[in-house]
Amino acid sequence: MDYSDGRFKKDILKNYIFIFYFLSFILPFFIFLRTMNSGSFGWDTTWLHIQVPLLYVGQTTGFPIAFLTGKLFSFLPIGTMAFRLNMFSVFWGAMTLLVLFIFIKNLLKNEYFIAFVSVMFFGFYRVFWLQTTRLEVYTLSTFFTAIIMLTGFYWSVTKSNKFLYLFYFLIGLSFTNHPISLFLAPAFILFPVYTEWRQVFRIKKVFIIIALIIAPNLLYLYIPIRSFQGYGNVTTLPKFLDYISGENWKSDFGFKGFEMLKKLFLGYVNLMKGEFTIVVLIIFIIGLVYLAIYKRKFFILIISLIIFNMVPVLLYVQTATHFYLTTMVCFFCLPFAAGLFWIKESIVWFFNRFLRRPLSGSIKFLAITDGKNTNGPDNRILKSDVVVSNKEHDKRFSKKFIIIRAVFLIIFFIAISIFPANLFALNFNQMDMSKDTYAYDYWLDVLTKVKSDSIIISNSLTSHIPIYIDMFETKKNIQIIRNVNLDDIRRIVKENIDKKDIYYTDVYLPDLTQYYSVSQFGGRFFMEGFKENFLIYKVDAINVDVEITTASENLELSFGKKTRISFLVKNNSSVVLNINSIELKLPKALKFIEISPDSDMKSAPGMAQGTYMWTAGPYKVEPGAVYNLSFDCQASAKVEGEIEFRITTGNMFVEGPKIKFSTK
Repeated sequence: MDYSDGRFKKDILKNYIFIFYFLSFILPFFIFLRTMNSGSFGWDTTWLHIQVPLLYVGQTTGFPIAFLTGKLFSFLPIGTMAFRLNMFSVFWGAMTLLVLFIFIKNLLKNEYFIAFVSVMFFGFYRVFWLQTTRLEVYTLSTFFTAIIMLTGFYWSVTKSNKFLYLFYFLIGLSFTNHPISLFLAPAFILFPVYTEWRQVFRIKKVFIIIALIIAPNLLYLYIPIRSFQGYGNVTTLPKFLDYISGENWKSDFGFKGFEMLKKLFLGYVNLMKGEFTIVVLIIFIIGLVYLAIYKRKFFILIISLIIFNMVPVLLYVQTATHFYLTTMVCFFCLPFAAGLFWIKESIVWFFNRFLRRPLSGSIKFLAITDGKNTNGPDNRILKSDVVVSNKEHDKRFSKKFIIIRAVFLIIFFIAISIFPANLFALNFNQMDMSKDTYAYDYWLDVLTKVKSDSIIISNSLTSHIPIYIDMFETKKNIQIIRNVNLDDIRRIVKENIDKKDIYYTDVYLPDLTQYYSVSQFGGRFFMEGFKENFLIYKVDAINVDVEITTASENLELSFGKKTRISFLVKNNSSVVLNINSIELKLPKALKFIEISPDSDMKSAPGMAQGTYMWTAGPYKVEPGAVYNLSFDCQASAKVEGEIEFRITTGNMFVEGPKIKFSTK
């Protein structure tokens, strides 16, 4: 094989380049996959696990592109539904780094290694890495940011309309993911204008660009379509406009004072300062200077993107949160790489400018002569031999110089490799969410043990996890009832006690053991750093089922005239109800007159701390019977107020309805 034409070297270089492309995606992909949470651990992620596979209408502002592409991941033939959907963030995170690698290596004269080191370094930042550990929309946002920058670069180089149109189409498509893209849009939209405005401001192009920005947003029609199909409630135009504009969150946006601004800024600095060290900052500043001098349009782009990204970061929430910094990784990566590039170029320039002559003088022995040249009659070196010797010396010196310079560059490349390697080692344990499955494992164990068609009542912040598990994994038709009050619980238990097994978590609920015979089911849920601590109980029987009613909960009384008021206590249980005491609280302007003749209670009440009380019980009420307490009262002033009534049975209070009244 003939390698004299350099094709062998070209083949080696081609393979070398291919390796960087390959590693820029596959290395972060498998690292992110290794640290990914394999289950569903709560918060918004679990809602996405429930909504995305069924294409529900999710949280405002909708995220249609994330839902539609996420649906594709639900078809992967591996793992659980949560595992597949969590891979969504892993994939787009790795794709972000690959696209950033291509963008940086193109912008910096094919500096493959520097581009690779830079994207790996920022890929291992906590604010970015954390978003790859579970299903969220933020890595898709970073991918859009990276691909828009890359497309903008291709257009700036080629001035081809296909790249210009693709650039603006991707901007429009990014609007269908996360609202952060709206804040970044001005920086992107203006990039082709200050790059080459004559290529943009043509009537036909302007209309095409506007159409390309608007067209992808038709994906938002997914929201009313799915709503009319029964997977959401956005069924009117006002609801749709409020939904996609995030009407519920607008009140959180705005300037909250300089103190809050300072607090937020310092909070975000604290999120980054452990990784954005002084050395990184110096390299970053060097890179900004390089971009300002040699790549001015990209300097303007990066600075404007950082500024526009800070608008929602500082004006939206009141606490610094890591996920709003995720897109910043894309903006920090280029100046850092440019800084490394300029440092490397400075090393090369320094060698060429200052070390070539000193090295040449210090290694003259490279001429390698033995002093026994016999070409001349007097055994001296001829002039022609000196010329040949000098040429050989220059050739050997040039080779040696290249080797020495290459050694220094290799040392430089090894040194900058420490950045991603150190950050990986520093953050791996903290970012490894693969074993952070306690909440998921707890609920999976519960749902595996309960009977099919059971009911679980829970106000726990994790109560949507069993909804996901039953829907996509155990499939036992378990009914999870969330966000209930005592009246809801009493109704649910009464309707289902003889038909289904009923369980409840005791967190954020009153003590139900006063109403029901219960038995503990399973172990305690407790996770360090989590704000919940609860047990699950099974409802075995109803102990107390009392219903207190009155004729009207709104009364209009006549001043000075008697009014009769009745409270009816109905025993809905199958056992005798023992009422230990009865309490009646009247405002001062409403005077208790006497017990009514039709009242089951015949004795007059006592008085304690302004409350009328009957304490000579127990007053017995047979199953299905009604106990009537009826009394006459009289208004002594023209006022408005409330009448309160309750009974005690066992060790608990049962509140009656409050009667609002006014006098005329």
